[in-house]
Order: sequence, then C-alpha cells, then structure tokens
Amino acid sequence: MLERLKTVEPDGRVVIRLAALETFAGSAQDIELEPGDRLSIPAVPQYVSVLGEVYNRAALVYEPQRTIGDYLNKVGGLKPDADTDQMYLVQLDGTVISNTQSQFAVVLASGQTMRFKDFFMVQPQPGDTIIVPRRVITTATLRNIRDIVQIVFQSVSSLGVIAALAAAL
Repeated sequence: MLERLKTVEPDGRVVIRLAALETFAGSAQDIELEPGDRLSIPAVPQYVSVLGEVYNRAALVYEPQRTIGDYLNKVGGLKPDADTDQMYLVQLDGTVISNTQSQFAVVLASGQTMRFKDFFMVQPQPGDTIIVPRRVITTATLRNIRDIVQIVFQSVSSLGVIAALAAAL
C-alpha cells in the first residue's frame, strides 16, 4: 500500500497570494513550479456568496467595509434551523475562518491585515463565501427527549393512582 501511495499524483490546486516581485521573491508563496504544473490567475469575483440556512441564498455585490452581519441581513437573516456556532467564512484563497475561533484575522484586498473579536464583524473580501450550516439534532438528543417524556408520563400516572386511592379511603 505504501508503494502505491508513493506513485499517486496529488490532485487539486495550490492557492498562492501574488504580490509585487520585490516582496514575493523568496517569500513562502514563492513556490517552484514542476513539469505539468499550470499557473492560472482567475479574475477576482466582485461578489460575496451566502449559502446555507438563510432566507435567500445569494451572491451579493461586494461592498468594502461591509461585515458578515451586514451580508446576512441582506439575505433576510438566519433561519430558525441555522447553527450559528458552526458558521464559517471560506476565503477566496481557501482559508477558512470559523465562528468557533476566538479571534479572526482577514487580509484585505489592500494587503492590510485586520483583526476582529466578533465573527459577525469580520469583513469578507471579494470572492469569499459565508456558509451557515443547519443545526443537527442527534439521535442522543431525541432519545433524551423520549426518556424525559416517559418519566413525566409515569410520574403523572403515579400521582393519578395515589389521588384515586386517597379519594377511595
């Protein structure tokens, strides 16, 4: 199996941030191309996508200085099934910023890095995608609800029997 893994060619893409040659040369982003590699520089989309448990999934025109909260308001807000704790932002370069992190840093189109403490105040950049997953109710939660209902029903039944006996005496 190890021999077979050694022969497997990686499939996918590597995202690099291009910069002026003076700062790019010798940086961590300055990787060597190998035979068969292609360098593709797509146009930067001028929109921010909002997907998942929102009232109107959409690609909205990018507006500088707008926050995740602003974009969520534009699509009608979050549905009741939205799991706000698990929301995340996928940046154009593939970096993920999730609501579970304690602080957030975003590299703006100008190259400036901004830090945020509140996920809803993060400023998405052109081409970023805000994803709002659905809250999942696990089978353990359903089992717990069933057990609680059963306990309450048995307690009420027992109280009814005790009340009937007390009335008969």
